[in-house]
Amino acid sequence: MSSRKPDILLIERGLLEHRPLSRFHSIFRFRTGLLSEWERIRLEFPSSRLLYYHPDPELEGIFAKTLGATALQSLPLSDPLHLAADDRGRPEKEIQILSQKPGIEIRTTSSLSLFRILDDIDGCLQQDLDLIARARDSGAVADIELARWQWLTGSYHNLSGVSVLGNPGNLMVHPSCEVGPGVVLDARNGPVILDQDVKISAFSFLEGPLYAGPGCRLDNLRLTGGNLLGAGCRLGGEVENSILGDFTNKHHEGFVGHSIIGSWVNLGALTTTSDLKNNYGEIRLKLPVDQFPDYDSEIVEVSTGRIKFGSILGDCVKTAIGTMINTGTVLDAGSNVFGGHPPKYLYPLSWGLTGRRYQTDRFIADCEKIFARRSQSLDAEMPTLIHRLVSGNHPENLDFLGDGI
Repeated sequence: MSSRKPDILLIERGLLEHRPLSRFHSIFRFRTGLLSEWERIRLEFPSSRLLYYHPDPELEGIFAKTLGATALQSLPLSDPLHLAADDRGRPEKEIQILSQKPGIEIRTTSSLSLFRILDDIDGCLQQDLDLIARARDSGAVADIELARWQWLTGSYHNLSGVSVLGNPGNLMVHPSCEVGPGVVLDARNGPVILDQDVKISAFSFLEGPLYAGPGCRLDNLRLTGGNLLGAGCRLGGEVENSILGDFTNKHHEGFVGHSIIGSWVNLGALTTTSDLKNNYGEIRLKLPVDQFPDYDSEIVEVSTGRIKFGSILGDCVKTAIGTMINTGTVLDAGSNVFGGHPPKYLYPLSWGLTGRRYQTDRFIADCEKIFARRSQSLDAEMPTLIHRLVSGNHPENLDFLGDGI
């Protein structure tokens, strides 16, 4: 029997609701549990060759590099997985051809249903805990890949003044965490997993299933219904059944529920999402068909299959104080929202609600300033992706140099 490890091919295509969350990085890097799909593959297939396909060749090259993968369309003719030019640009045909080649395993974004993940946060966390344990036991993964997860085993320790509801075995707290007196950690419905340097202020209520990433600061917070929080989030008020990316702020009063929010989002005080229609009707999203949408793009409705759903907010979205976001609203990446209720879909890098655009160079400069406050820097490819996203997509006479709200 051959011991050759399979090639893993990541195919990014298919789901319009992924696009607001993947303007500046592949959706395979979006956290959908303890891990992103990319991290799962690295643990499950540590010695396999990783290939990546995106319908847009330039994005394929950029995202493949950040994934540590090889761009599929750059493979030489001699490679068994080389895809002939005549077969490119036809996704169903491409997958059919590639799936018939020996020694390859295909992962597509079609399996990353964010609506399904919201319904099964507990299942996603349990699967990742099992995967990390298997990788540790197999010895096939380098210790450096697993070192940051060692605290998950036997990590429960007594926390002075903290109330634990449910099985203490479902509580996994990194030793560096600071949990204030009067905090309630409710593990009856799933694990509560607090990563390195998480800080929780007194009298907060945190219900599992929950993962809070490294450096989260949770102040006067009520967290219920199953949540995934990225690294460095700062949260207060009320959050229910949501997924938040890295370094996202919702530090004041206001409600966010049943929503999917990217990284580096800042929600002004009292920003609130509606997550249920008055008639309990099914919630549909309005999304553009084009990869790089402009104001002439066709907008289609995408069904969530749910009566409870809030919003999708892309990376680097900002909202003014008191912003009320209606059920099923999509705010695309880089939008700066002020001046009233946002529409059902707001285009990338929108400045307010008037159709003007946040000038790209100023947006980049502001991102650099904001990231630096968290001792972070922009990925090298981000300026290219920003310019690519808005190039030709907005009338030049609407170009607007933002200078604050």
